Order: sequence, then structure tokens, then C-alpha cells
Amino acid sequence: MKRLRKIDARVSGKPVTAQEILKVFKDTLNFIQTQHNRFLVPDDFMKDHPERQKMVEYLKGLSWRGTESGAAQIAGVSLRKVREWREFEEFADFEELANEACTDLVEETLLYSAYATGDTRKIEMALKARRKNYNERLELSGPKGQPLTFNVILDSVPRPQRLED
Repeated sequence: MKRLRKIDARVSGKPVTAQEILKVFKDTLNFIQTQHNRFLVPDDFMKDHPERQKMVEYLKGLSWRGTESGAAQIAGVSLRKVREWREFEEFADFEELANEACTDLVEETLLYSAYATGDTRKIEMALKARRKNYNERLELSGPKGQPLTFNVILDSVPRPQRLED
């Protein structure tokens, strides 16, 4: 292997070596592979469908890429093909699960980042995502979420009087 030379990249004003950049790339690829294999599709999913393997690759890709086009690229299929697959209820159900898995991953990444940096704004964002009722303001509503109704009675409010010169 060729000896890696120092390159002129800086993080917080300090030079970064090619070895450090290579480590980041390797760690990133490792993370991607781990996330890709994280979403499990049962062996009996669309068992007899001729495009089952492509469907599984799409679902796994969707679970960590988070976009239909990114997942379709991973599976090597068109978005039109994905739309055709959605006609199968089982596929549509698993696509929803893959989307939820991606949301979980985003939350995990946000929480990890918040913990690592102590960024209170990120922690607040994570709390809001996890607890729908976590909010810095309080909203009131009437029965069944309808707007509150109230009457304002002005009988007892004193009327301003004109001051005499």
C-alpha cells in the first residue's frame, strides 16, 4: 500500500491527515453496511414473487436512505417498478415499516449527536419527535379537539369618562 501523505484539510484549525480521512470513510461505509443489514425482512415475504430479492433490497435501502429514489437506486429498479409493487398489500405494509425504521434511525442519530455535543436544541428536537405532547407552549382546545368557545360580558367593565377642564 502506498504511504499516505498529509493533505491540506483542516478541522478546527488543525491539519487532518489522509489516514484520518480514510478512517472516516471506512467508518462511514461500515455504518452504511450496518444500517443496510439492520432492517430484517422475513423469509416468507413475497415468497413466490420473481422480483422478491429486488423488493427486499429496496426495503432495506429505504430503511436507512429514507427516500424512494435512493432506495430504488440501491435495488437497481425504477420508481415506476416500485409503484407497481405497491399494488401488493404485503409490500405496501413492509414499505411503511421501512419508513418507520428510517425515522427511528434519524431519531437515534439525532440523539447520539445531541448527547455527544450537549446541544440542547437538538435534545429538545429529539424530545419533540419522541413525545408528541412535549411542547414549550400549552394549547387548549374544546371537546374532541374543537376550538374553545367563550363569552365576553362587558356589563361590569367601567366606561371611560371624559375629564372636565
